[in-house]
Amino acid sequence: MATLNESNLCSICSGSAEHKQQLSMKFDNDIVSSHNELLDQIQKLDKSNSLSLDLFDQIEQWKITTIKKVEKAAERVHDELIKLIDKQRTTITK
Repeated sequence: MATLNESNLCSICSGSAEHKQQLSMKFDNDIVSSHNELLDQIQKLDKSNSLSLDLFDQIEQWKITTIKKVEKAAERVHDELIKLIDKQRTTITK
């Protein structure tokens, strides 16, 4: 833990260029480190969002494909039912 003299040394220190340079380098390193960590977090978030968007796109495509298949099957059954009803009408009217 810094003593009163150590903590005040930096604020009143005017003669030690080396000490000022060390403080400046430490400050720069801390800023660069924080910047890099923040950038990593943003990139991970972007990647996660990209994966989520891909999944949503895949789900939407699956939904569209499934709806088309169901519509085709319903149309086929509808046509078969019409043919069956027509056949029954023909049989009844004979």
